[in-house]
Amino acid sequence: MSNVAEEFGIPVVHAELVRDRTLPFRRLTTKEDIVNILHEMLDRSPTEQFITIYLHDTVIVGIERTAIGQSGRVAVGMPEIFRGAILAGATHIVVGHNHLNNYPTPSDPDIDITDIMVRASMLMGIELIDHIIVSPDGTHYSMIDHLAELEVRVKDLLARDMIKALEWDIKKYRMLPGLDLNKKLSNPTSKLMFDIQDKLDFNLDFFDKKI
Repeated sequence: MSNVAEEFGIPVVHAELVRDRTLPFRRLTTKEDIVNILHEMLDRSPTEQFITIYLHDTVIVGIERTAIGQSGRVAVGMPEIFRGAILAGATHIVVGHNHLNNYPTPSDPDIDITDIMVRASMLMGIELIDHIIVSPDGTHYSMIDHLAELEVRVKDLLARDMIKALEWDIKKYRMLPGLDLNKKLSNPTSKLMFDIQDKLDFNLDFFDKKI
């Protein structure tokens, strides 16, 4: 690879958005406008897909089919989600994906990716307005409409992850020669006895938003 680079030099590139097709123009006045767009794009899909809608204030400046998955799941990363938003000059995004059954309630991975998107959006300065899941029977699930429920589920997921991390720490300590693990665990100043609640008090700004 280095020999090729030396022979041909460093490529100078640019990134741009390419228009695939055009949907009828519509100005957003209610959440249902976005829900209808997602149903229009996803209801007939044989696979799960992830859509990112780019907005400048309340005007849609672009819609991207960010990822196409399999029959039961779709994987997407932050670069894919925010790359187009940056190129489109978006100030806000709404993301959505479909469940192939008529059960749009989010799975644990759906909640995990939403939490990651919230953190990324705050770093990028591009506000995540909502994550909406649609099903082919015309139903949908808006994350922003279920804040209290999601806050509990997110904390449960974090508690589960923290417990796994704690178990891993304990395993590492067990491998240390000459360590009295019981004495170590009973010591309130031990690094193992961290306050899980502090770990759970992460930034929940997303769950304080109102659409």
